Amino acid sequence: SQWLATLVQAGPPGRVGRVCCKRLSKPPVVAPLGVNLEKFSTAGPRRQLGEGLHVVHVGSAVPVKAHDVLLGAWRDVTARLDTAGLQARLHLVGAGTNQLIDLPAGVVAHGEIAHGQLAPLLRACDLWVQSSVYESQSVALLEAAACGLPLVGTAVGLLADCPTACSTVAEQDGGALAVAL
Repeated sequence: SQWLATLVQAGPPGRVGRVCCKRLSKPPVVAPLGVNLEKFSTAGPRRQLGEGLHVVHVGSAVPVKAHDVLLGAWRDVTARLDTAGLQARLHLVGAGTNQLIDLPAGVVAHGEIAHGQLAPLLRACDLWVQSSVYESQSVALLEAAACGLPLVGTAVGLLADCPTACSTVAEQDGGALAVAL
């Protein structure tokens, strides 16, 4: 298994692949993580979410997802939008998100939802945000992109490997995340 681990890389052939290539003097075999494009695409049903801008974050309520940074950034975003007379909602999806406390105005904590319900929610939103301090790839990001959402977030995982396709900020920088949002 150690031999296999040095030759197979699951995920994007980014920085990890470059390190692996230097050590092995040959390119890694890439086994990409995938998205079911029959479920996740721009076509299909949309949830009805109401008026305003809808931003979605998909990730369990664990420290590496940095919900505290995201919620701090969201407070800044909503203060600016309120001043302009605009409305926005941040949809938190993932195990434990419905148990987070001290949520700012405009946050809808869905908790864990069935995977089959995720695509209609993503298609109804206007923007996908990642606040993680670490991601190996982020299948949630791929699913959001397949649904046609613009991507904003911390420069980790796949977002770090495709900066021209999204807006990235440094991890743990809530001020920069608020500006990007």
